[in-house]
Formats: sequence, C-alpha cells, structure tokens
Amino acid sequence: MKKFKILVFGIGGVGGYFGGKLAYAFAESDKIQVDFVARGEHAKAIRQNGLHLQTDEKSWKVYPNQVLTSTKSAGSYDLILLCSKTYDLEESAHAIQQNCTTETLILPLQNGVDNQLRLMNARLSGIVLEGLVYLIGWKKGPGEVVQSGQFRQLYFGSYNPAVSEKLRLLESIFQQADMEAFLDPKIRSRIWQKFMLVSPLACITSYTKLPIKESLKDAANKELYENCVGEVWQLACALHIPLPKNLLEDINEKVNQFKPEATTSMQRDFEAGKQTELESLCGFVVRRSKELGLQTPGMEKIYRHLQADPQ
Repeated sequence: MKKFKILVFGIGGVGGYFGGKLAYAFAESDKIQVDFVARGEHAKAIRQNGLHLQTDEKSWKVYPNQVLTSTKSAGSYDLILLCSKTYDLEESAHAIQQNCTTETLILPLQNGVDNQLRLMNARLSGIVLEGLVYLIGWKKGPGEVVQSGQFRQLYFGSYNPAVSEKLRLLESIFQQADMEAFLDPKIRSRIWQKFMLVSPLACITSYTKLPIKESLKDAANKELYENCVGEVWQLACALHIPLPKNLLEDINEKVNQFKPEATTSMQRDFEAGKQTELESLCGFVVRRSKELGLQTPGMEKIYRHLQADPQ
C-alpha cells in the first residue's frame, strides 16, 4: 500500500513541535512517512542526532524519515505543513511547487490572515487549506526546539466541500499523533480570532521591548494595546468576518494565562536582529484599513516606530 507522505517545511517552533509529534508517532509506521525540511546547522544536527524536543512536561528525541535541505528530488507529498514565517511564504510556495500534485493538501500555519490567498496567487498545484496554531515555541539552537505552556493547539479547515473526506483523514492522523488538533468548520473566523490576539500583542511587545504581561502594566502602553485590539476588530467587521461576541473576554483570559516571562515571536526576532513579521502582523492592518477608509492611529504609531527604529 502506498504510504501517506507528510512534508513539514520549516522546523522552528511550529514545525518542530507539530512536525516532531508526527515524526515521533509514525517513526515505525509502514503507512505514514514524515519528512522535515530544515536549513544549515539545524538540518545537520537533526540528521546526526535527531530533533531534541522539549516541553514543560518532558523532553525527547525525534527522528523523521528524512531531513532535507532541498525538496527538488523528494517527489510528491500527500500533505505539506508550511511552517515558515509569513515573509517567506511565496519563497516557500515556490520551493514546494514540484512536490505538489492536484491532490496534495497544503496547510499553512503562519501568523496572518491572508496566507491562503497568497498561496493561491502563487498558483500551487495542490489544495490550499486554512489553518492556525496557538503555540509558544522556538528553536533554541541547532537540533533543539522548545515548547512552553498550555498553548499548543492546531486548527484547520476548508470551505471546499470536495475535500471533506480528506479533512477527516487529517484529523485522524493528527489525533493518532496525540496532537491537540481540531477540524473547524468556521476556520476563517478562527484565524481572525487568533489574529486579534497575536497581532496587538506582537506589536506592543516589540514596541516596549518587554514581555507580554510586563508590557501591559504601564497604563499608557495598555491603552495603546487596547486601541490596537479595537483597530483589528473594526477591520474584521468591515470585511464581514463573523466574530463571537465574547471574543474580547476570551482574549483577556488567554493573556492572563501567559507566563510572566512569555514574549512574542516578533519581539524575539526584533531583539535578535532577524527579519520580522511586522508587515503581516501590523502593516497589513494599517494598509488594509486605509483602503477601507478606516483610521488606525494605534497600529500606525507602532508600525512607524518599528520601521524607523527596529532595535
């Protein structure tokens, strides 16, 4: 029987954790194959010693079927988890083009709300799904990924009824891997709900250069953060995205669950001098709102500041 082939593209916090769970669960399987795509010393370390995955509860080694730095000769896959950053999305799409058939499922797990549209514009051969994760995780070093806290959920779905059977298969595979993964019939709303959490937090922590909870202790910073939340909300409403009435309360509850030392990935990228997701998490809100005649003074203040002084 033909194996169900899974490619995890990008082994940072998201790809390392969820890809690691899949690779660990199906290491001895004759039905499911899990391959990683990583770069440089990270790829070398995983090839030699496996991926060291550490959570608050335990740490263990993960050995995927293959660790690739290029997929040119890897053949086609049944599922591709795209776990690169939003700024690498088009480049990632180009890299996997030869690994897609018309039946390949492509699941983007980046931050941002326009990933499916961007992938469809890249004219990939496969079926582009919609997805998101709630996760605090990061690459600690070559061959090492850390996941911390209780946020480790994956949601996915599609509005294409022709793929419903495939989606149920994915749900089964994810459950076998002991992942907190959920098939969501209202996935687009869910993506915006996450965006309302992640975008303002990424912006305020990058602006203040402080952990999440520390950022919100100052009254002026908290007001700026709350303005950003409101600006994302007004954009979602203008785009006719259905959102639950208790969403703001849910966001506050999630913020309260963060550990005192918790930071955001965009903040960590700014601090490390790396490329960031500023355009997807902040610039997108400013630009799209302006197109719709909406005012975003909070987001624009942070956006201009971080453009001018990224350090």
